[in-house]
Amino acid sequence: MSERPTRKEMKHDKFVEDVGSVYGYASKNRRNILLGVVAAVAIVAIAYGVIAWQRSQENKAQQLLAEAIEIMDATSGSTPGAPETEVEYKTDAEKFAKAQPMLQKLVDDYSGTDAADIAGLYLARIATARGDIAGARNGLEAFVREHSDHLLAGAAQLSLYELRMQPQEAAALTAELEKVIEAEESLVPKDALLSLLGRAYELQGNSEKARATYQRIVTEFPDSAYTIDAQRSLAT
Repeated sequence: MSERPTRKEMKHDKFVEDVGSVYGYASKNRRNILLGVVAAVAIVAIAYGVIAWQRSQENKAQQLLAEAIEIMDATSGSTPGAPETEVEYKTDAEKFAKAQPMLQKLVDDYSGTDAADIAGLYLARIATARGDIAGARNGLEAFVREHSDHLLAGAAQLSLYELRMQPQEAAALTAELEKVIEAEESLVPKDALLSLLGRAYELQGNSEKARATYQRIVTEFPDSAYTIDAQRSLAT
């Protein structure tokens, strides 16, 4: 009578059987497997190519943005206190005219890159300087809407509030700022919101609420950059 196979032998037989099954399947389906491998390699190659292209685009965009920012930050005859030897442009309008095509190229040709997004903010700045408030607001609103988690989203939202600081919008802006401050959820720091709210009250002629708001800044944010202006407003 034959001996009963040991557990080790059973495991070995099972392993041999599994390997045989896999080998048999591979032999019968070699062409499909090869096609699958080729497809997988192709997908990896395409993905790598896309990533490499995106990096290349971002690098080119960043270089162009750096050149445009250098122009935007250059001194001009309009810059208060700028030494004559450091003036590179006669007016701000002159440097804006040189930088704008570069910034617009970033927005048009490098859409989706971080550099293009920042270029949009600079275009909004140029629009503001030229008195195109509607154009500036459109650009800033688009940035905040599409990039609420961006490092510059708070600055863009603050600029939007500043553009709305007009007598005809003061009441609506006041209501919005009050709501945002109460919710304590905003892209803009609370001390900056309070400063804006105080100014909005002043535009409406409500000096009592304006003073109460400025006092909050002094009391709650003694080290804020807005505290000195708040103290000046309280002293008048």
